[in-house]
Amino acid sequence: MVRRRLSRLLDPPRIDDAAVAYRLTALGLVFVSVTAAVLQQAVSTSAAFAAMTLVPIGYYFSYVRRQKRNILLKFALAGALLFAFASFIGSIRYAQTVDETRAPLVGLFLWVQVLHSFDLPRARDLTFSVAASVALIALAGSLSFSSGFIVLVIVYTVLFVGALIFGHEAELRSEAAGDVARELEDGDRAQHRKGRGAPILRGASALTATLVAATAVVFIVLPRFPGLSAGALPFSIAHRSSIPGFNGNVINPGRRGNSSSGRAAGFNPHAYFGYGSDVDLHVRGHLSDELVMRVRSPRPALYRAQAYDVYSGGRWTSSSRVLETVRRGGLPSIVLPASPDDAGGGDELVQTFYVERELPNLIFAAFRPREVYSSSTSIRVDGFSSLRLPYTLEKDTIYSVISEIPREPDPASVPPGTDDNLGPSFDRYLEVPPALAGRFTTLARQITSGAASPVDKARAVQAWIKKNKRYRLDIPRDPSGQDPVNVFVFDRRDGFCEQIASTMALMLRASGVPTRLVTGFGEGERNVFTGYWEVRNSDAHAWVEVYYRGFGWVPYDPTFGVPQTAVADTTFMFGTLAKLLPSSAFKALFAALGRLAHVPAWAAPLLAIAFLGVALLGAAAALARRKRKHLAPPDRLTLAWLRVEKDLKRKGFVRLPSETVLEFARRVGDAHVSALAADFTNLRYGRTTTAAEVEAFEAALGRERVLA
Repeated sequence: MVRRRLSRLLDPPRIDDAAVAYRLTALGLVFVSVTAAVLQQAVSTSAAFAAMTLVPIGYYFSYVRRQKRNILLKFALAGALLFAFASFIGSIRYAQTVDETRAPLVGLFLWVQVLHSFDLPRARDLTFSVAASVALIALAGSLSFSSGFIVLVIVYTVLFVGALIFGHEAELRSEAAGDVARELEDGDRAQHRKGRGAPILRGASALTATLVAATAVVFIVLPRFPGLSAGALPFSIAHRSSIPGFNGNVINPGRRGNSSSGRAAGFNPHAYFGYGSDVDLHVRGHLSDELVMRVRSPRPALYRAQAYDVYSGGRWTSSSRVLETVRRGGLPSIVLPASPDDAGGGDELVQTFYVERELPNLIFAAFRPREVYSSSTSIRVDGFSSLRLPYTLEKDTIYSVISEIPREPDPASVPPGTDDNLGPSFDRYLEVPPALAGRFTTLARQITSGAASPVDKARAVQAWIKKNKRYRLDIPRDPSGQDPVNVFVFDRRDGFCEQIASTMALMLRASGVPTRLVTGFGEGERNVFTGYWEVRNSDAHAWVEVYYRGFGWVPYDPTFGVPQTAVADTTFMFGTLAKLLPSSAFKALFAALGRLAHVPAWAAPLLAIAFLGVALLGAAAALARRKRKHLAPPDRLTLAWLRVEKDLKRKGFVRLPSETVLEFARRVGDAHVSALAADFTNLRYGRTTTAAEVEAFEAALGRERVLA
């Protein structure tokens, strides 16, 4: 008995040749998931080549030997899987973050797919491969930085729908064949137990579909919260080439005259002119849209690089000449000293930067940076908390920063007045050049005359700029001998961010509020599929920082009319998904759904997605029903009779394994059931059954009640 059971366990039944479609679809899913993992460079080149070669070979091998026992092969594959798992455990032994385990986990699932492909005798083995491919492509997606990954997802989704259909068809064939053998031929109880697996498979299929739908909903609804702790954030560097004779100066690749002592000249569309020795408001030009870095962050931020405090002749320069060297010591990060100008406090923000193109030797980070995780053992810090590395940021460099985002204080909590008791160190933040001492200063004081506190003054200037000015890049050059800020305020309505930020900074200075200009990168655009903020060269930006006594420096972005701390909350994905709508027609449709259902506007897209999901599931069910019609007439006939037995079972009549169809019908004692049983027996055993006869039998089932 034990030997016979072991033989049945190791000798799987032959899969119907119609299941070849399911096998090929499963192969496609596995191959796409393996390709996705390879493209993310989660495994070595040799392993990638081996995997993409061995998976098709394994599927062919398992198909050829699907009727064999393959006992030695099973033991060999089990040993190889244990070895792969041991290698995975060894690779994550010293991992300090979850990030460091993702690539090894991809490698583990990759080899699971490769090894499992050599032993796929049954449909349930194919189902396991399909489920494992879901995990593999999800892990590969977690490593992806590019929205191009969506192409693989689309291909995978199409194949996955096909796998559901062909898998269901294989299940129907297995159910039909098993039930015919069990119920209509020899009544073998073992076959009866085997036939009971079909509801389990159907339940598993329904559970899988539910999990996929739930995952999509969770992706949309679940907020992205920052980590509560950061023990060891990721950092690495591709090619660290030290700057010869580095003394803390800023090196801006692509700009001529980029030393800290010389004035930069000309415009390079691939290098922002705001990094280096100065910011020249006379410069004109459009920056390229090439991707410069990706940022993983739970919320948007302005990524600060440098600050400038001296304005003269249309140029901003920095008076800070003292640089402090901060070293890592025995810690995993470089802890930055607190500036005496900052009172501290604010919201913690953890950011990881993935550099895609060579950038200056500046650490871009949200203000105020507190800890830096970098390959460098030391950082130079100037008097404005700007951070400089002894090498430029080359492609594939990774570094992380923990920042403390300052909040705009309540106006009532900031002491009124101007520069009283701030000390001589703040005089430089209040200087206005003689060229702006006339009507510009008068206008600035008129704008802020009704403001009771410095915070109200900042808001008043910001509101005036938002009301009277527009952002635009293609503006003509300034008249010779005139200050660019004067020209922008009195002669033009349009200007770019450097002019807008300079206007706010100098107007606040004229009103007695300490201010400085800051350059860096804007927040970029969030990629809804990867979750990373994609920052481009054209996102180079300028804004201001305003000093409030007792609170420290607070950033404001006058170009967009709001302070940095009041940016829209993009923790949830609703707004990001709404931006993907291809036309106003979709937005109008969602708005109409919201009005009809009396739900908030943000919930209307979710309803539309839910309706779409139901429609897709209905289409899949209809397609599966259509596929059922392509079964052989005897199998279709058997399934039709099984529906009769299912209806009778709900009424309390269950056919015994020893009963034939006719005996069961006589025990039920209903004329309609007896007639159906007689028709079924004649069609099934009397002669060759045609498709037309099966359709007539199915139509009779649809017209008549099972029990009178």
